[in-house]
Amino acid sequence: MDAAQFAVDGGPGLAGAAFGDPELLPGIGHTPILEEPPRTAALILAFAAHHAARAR
Repeated sequence: MDAAQFAVDGGPGLAGAAFGDPELLPGIGHTPILEEPPRTAALILAFAAHHAARAR
């Protein structure tokens, strides 16, 4: 298994990984941006803001 593959129950074990923290979105399938746009956008914006602040 490479870094982009992990078991469903592996989420908590990947917290702090270089590519971000996994977020479990209960009730959402494979297309979160279509199923829950505001919730998904909030996560993406928070991720971007965090990394933008670190890059300064």
